[in-house]
Parts: sequence; structure tokens; C-alpha cells
Amino acid sequence: MKRFTLCCFLAVISLLVLSACTKQEKTADADKAAVKSLMKKYCTADLNGVNLSTENFLKSGISSFMVAGDSEPPGWDTVTLIKEYAVTSVELHGTTATATVSYDVLGEVPGAEEVAIDKKKVQYSFRLVKKEGIWKLVTPSDLQPHVSVPTALQHIQNLYDTQKENQPKAPYVMQRLKQLMEQ
Repeated sequence: MKRFTLCCFLAVISLLVLSACTKQEKTADADKAAVKSLMKKYCTADLNGVNLSTENFLKSGISSFMVAGDSEPPGWDTVTLIKEYAVTSVELHGTTATATVSYDVLGEVPGAEEVAIDKKKVQYSFRLVKKEGIWKLVTPSDLQPHVSVPTALQHIQNLYDTQKENQPKAPYVMQRLKQLMEQ
């Protein structure tokens, strides 16, 4: 009888341990999925120009999933042109996470002055923290915009339309961006 009681006790303990492990795995999987989803939202918003100006940034609501920092909202003179991005990995470390994003870079547009072609793959590591059950992006908070060619073209066109006298090279830059879209 003692052996039967001991076996039952060990079986119950084993089930409790197995249940706890399964629950932790489900929580980790859910956290990884949440981090990946947040990174996709951020990168898609960036691709579509959210970081091109303070106005775009403030209107977008993107700051709701970023940890507030000491710096001002973005406004950049140089943008990185990208073909696409991919969230390639997510690592959890308790209430912090690291997400790696790979970009297919086409080049840059410095100051609406030129289109500098420089095709390459680059990776950035983003750090996130879980606050009050919600994942938020911490760093990098100063990454220049990574935008699509159509987004860059629209941005340069808007600059030219509103500040023509300050954008003498904009027509040339827009022509180069249209050529890049056709490639």
C-alpha cells in the first residue's frame, strides 16, 4: 500500500511539473509571437514613412508601442531605401527580448540631393521590454528611416511641392527613384 501511495504521489508531482512546463512553453511562444508581430508593425510603418517626419510619427500612433525616450520624435535628412525586410529571429530573456531584422537595402537618399545606390543586406538588433504585460520597443530609437522606393518618391514629391525653392535637385532625385522602381 505504501508503494502504491508513493507511486500515486510521484505521478501527481510529475503531472504538475509537466503542466507547468507546458504552460511556460505556451507563454514563451505567445511572447515570441507578440514580439514578432510588434516588429512587423514597426518595420511596416517605417517602410511606409512613419519616421520621415515628426508630423508623420505623431499622427501614426507608433509611439504607443515604444518606450518613451529623452529624444525628440524623428525627422531625417537621409533615408535608407529598402526593397524588403524580414524579422529573422526573436530571443526572449525574461521581460526583455531581442529581435533581429534583416533589410534588403537598395541605397540611400541623402538630403533629397541624390540617390546613392548601394545594394546590400544589413541586420539590426532591436531590444524590447515587457511592461505591464505589453511588449514595447526600446532600441534602437535613432535608426534613420528605412523606406520603400515609392515612399521615398512620394516624400520627395511632397517636399518639392511645398518647398520648391529649397529643393532644386528634387526633380533629378524623383527621376532616379522612378528608374529604380522600374528595375
